[in-house]
Amino acid sequence: MKTNTFMLIKRISQFLYVGYAEDVSDIPRLLVEPLHLTIKQTQTNGTPDEEIILDTKARCIFHLPHNCFLVQGSPDDSEAEESVLDVIKHCESNHALFEKTEHGREQAAVKSILRELRDAEVVHPEWPEEAIHAGSIVAEEAGELLRDCVSFDETGEDKLIVNMQLEAVQTGAMAVRFLKNLPHSQKRTIPHKQLRAILNSRISVEGQIDAIRKLVEGNK
Repeated sequence: MKTNTFMLIKRISQFLYVGYAEDVSDIPRLLVEPLHLTIKQTQTNGTPDEEIILDTKARCIFHLPHNCFLVQGSPDDSEAEESVLDVIKHCESNHALFEKTEHGREQAAVKSILRELRDAEVVHPEWPEEAIHAGSIVAEEAGELLRDCVSFDETGEDKLIVNMQLEAVQTGAMAVRFLKNLPHSQKRTIPHKQLRAILNSRISVEGQIDAIRKLVEGNK
């Protein structure tokens, strides 16, 4: 029976937890791999003492994104033990560690993009029916991200790190919106000779996007 090679980062209910493994090889196999969860109380100096706050046989019942998974204990096990408040505190401490990992940052990025997507759809519920117009919205956000990246490369200003994060989230949100609406954004109404002339011109990317926007608006 496999013992702890991962950490619990959230208590959902009695003997039901979210686990996280840094290494994918430590993610338990779904339903078939028996586990033995044993967690000892942690002292203020970070070292475990002899008091056990969780002791139960368990199994992985569902695989989640970001190397996370659901672990279900065995409440029917007569020897199972759980100190609820201590386990909650333990999970909260582990979740703070998880947030600093690559998978934790990945999860935070996805949440930020989906939150930005929802906000954008509320403020601007309409989405273009032309793929070129929809794509120009994504390109505009990506252009703003690139602008901040260039500025950061030139100056190294800390405030630009925040700007890059915000622009990356907005670019991701518009990319997701483009993909989810693509089945309804397939109109071809733009004069292609004029479009090709813009794309072949020597004006900046921002200028090309602005010219394409005006071309789209003028042909609606």
